[in-house]
Amino acid sequence: MDTHVGLSLFFFLYIKLVTLKFKSDILISSVVIVLWLLGGYINTSSNILAPSLVDTELVGRASALLALSFQVAHFVGLLLAVMLAYVLYGDIVG
Repeated sequence: MDTHVGLSLFFFLYIKLVTLKFKSDILISSVVIVLWLLGGYINTSSNILAPSLVDTELVGRASALLALSFQVAHFVGLLLAVMLAYVLYGDIVG
């Protein structure tokens, strides 16, 4: 299992299943920071490597598609987060 997926699964299981008495802000904040760093590393690596892996005349198009897919992924992620919050908690406010 991918580390990013595993940490995300741990995060959601932790916030849903662990009782308030045993929750640790430091632990879950650390998980969020690691997920943030992994996401930044993957995005930066893609932005650096992708243009060098295509033909010279396609570099502009590859960069544009990479930027577009990155923005779409963020939008879809936000939609999934809203739906998950609604499923888990019955509202999206918290």
